[in-house]
Amino acid sequence: MEDFALAPVPRRGLAPDQSLQTPPGLYAAMDAAFGPFDLDVCASEANHLAPRWFTEEDSCLAHEWGPNPETGKPAIAWMNPPFHEDTGPGDKVAKALDEAL
Repeated sequence: MEDFALAPVPRRGLAPDQSLQTPPGLYAAMDAAFGPFDLDVCASEANHLAPRWFTEEDSCLAHEWGPNPETGKPAIAWMNPPFHEDTGPGDKVAKALDEAL
């Protein structure tokens, strides 16, 4: 996926703490439309919304995302990546594309 590139992401109102959870109502709507999600790839012990998750320390970039070890089916991943000042979500989006192909 070397040819994949993201447009610059405008930086507005970044939270100093990158541990914010996706609003549960938004997650529920997306889960109903595209899920059920079984893997939250940018989460923490405190804010994960799917039954399996990767923390920042685990690094979703360092692991394969599926299949689900309990079902053997391909993972259906949810991602709401943190937006750090020095990096955008590009590396995680590229990983999602690689995992989907």
